[in-house]
Amino acid sequence: MVNREELLYIAGQTIHTLRSERGMSIKELANKSELDKKHLEEIEQGKREPNASDIYDKALALEIEVPEIYLIIQRKLKENEQPGGKKMNDQDLRREHSAIIGNNIRKNRMKKGLSIQQLADLSCLIEDKLKNIEEGISELEVYDGSLIARALNVSIDEIVPGRGDEVIEKMYEDAERTKKKY
Repeated sequence: MVNREELLYIAGQTIHTLRSERGMSIKELANKSELDKKHLEEIEQGKREPNASDIYDKALALEIEVPEIYLIIQRKLKENEQPGGKKMNDQDLRREHSAIIGNNIRKNRMKKGLSIQQLADLSCLIEDKLKNIEEGISELEVYDGSLIARALNVSIDEIVPGRGDEVIEKMYEDAERTKKKY
């Protein structure tokens, strides 16, 4: 299990790597994402917990989708948890992640006695899209996850698998609030 300090370090290194890959200095990213340079440095060093607004602003500045940042962080967490250092590739991780999410949605939907169509209506999603998410064919987008959780009257952590850390769970919840701002 990954501890909080390790998670913050991995999240910070992910932001640092994405920034470096794009040839941006920390000052450029700070200006483009409208964050204080010192604040950004502390996040990249794993000394400060990024909130969802920080992640959203950085994603826009780095021209990357918010869920992609979470997937990169989760992949790195998964790599750290593999016995014997065996690493999963992105496709395997996404497939596993999608299957777990789909099973969690199905389990909660059935617990409430809802059909897929009823849940689709309650969550304002297209039935086929919801069916594909449940079957692990399609990846769950953060906003759709919040709609499904709300429709099922459960917290997002009952749908999105956690790693025993509160930070990623908080990021998913905060991402919904941040998305509404923009």
